[in-house]
Amino acid sequence: MRSKGRLESIITTLLFAFIHGITFGNHLSVIIDPGFVLGWIRANSGSILPAIVLHNGINLLATVVPWLL
Repeated sequence: MRSKGRLESIITTLLFAFIHGITFGNHLSVIIDPGFVLGWIRANSGSILPAIVLHNGINLLATVVPWLL
């Protein structure tokens, strides 16, 4: 990843964490790690679609798993 891409990834991850942090309270580490992973997938795949699919999968699991327990 180019150094400009790293900076963009860090900024995007922090924005992702801030927006999701409003929903999840103080558990930003749970949000920042997936944010970096999604940013890495976007940067290395050349498309935002795989990151969107993974994000939706994470949201699905976060919704369904507690309901099953």
